[in-house]
Amino acid sequence: MASTVKQALTHDQLWEVLTDKPAEFSTSDVVQRYRNYTSPDVSRPRIHPGRANDPNHRDETHGDQANIGDGKNGEIINPKPKTNFENRLFNLNELVYDRNRQRLKQEKLLPSTIDKYKTTFGVATKSSDRAGDIVNPKKSQAQVEYEYEEPRSM
Repeated sequence: MASTVKQALTHDQLWEVLTDKPAEFSTSDVVQRYRNYTSPDVSRPRIHPGRANDPNHRDETHGDQANIGDGKNGEIINPKPKTNFENRLFNLNELVYDRNRQRLKQEKLLPSTIDKYKTTFGVATKSSDRAGDIVNPKKSQAQVEYEYEEPRSM
């Protein structure tokens, strides 16, 4: 058997083996513009392919960029106390919801013998005609033409 000698790798050679090398291929400009629009890299703006090389196109970033680091972000965590006017305005808005809640509670206060869907209160009115007969009365064509032709008195 032949003897083999193992070579020890130097630090640089070991580093080349262990690190990933980027694949060396180039993507065409058209494909890269499309990919930047459909799936941009993290923290990159989404740019429409038609405006990718437009010098007048501004970067579209979401959020309030003016307030980054100006001290206003602390107000979200610890807001300023409300003024008396803001408290009264809030109470007026909440009053609408309170009235709706009270109405729902009143429905539950009805006695169990009363069915809220079938029980009616008050005097029943007599209905003489149906609404369809009032809007479109049952008349013959001759009667309609006669009423149209007779002089209208005011």
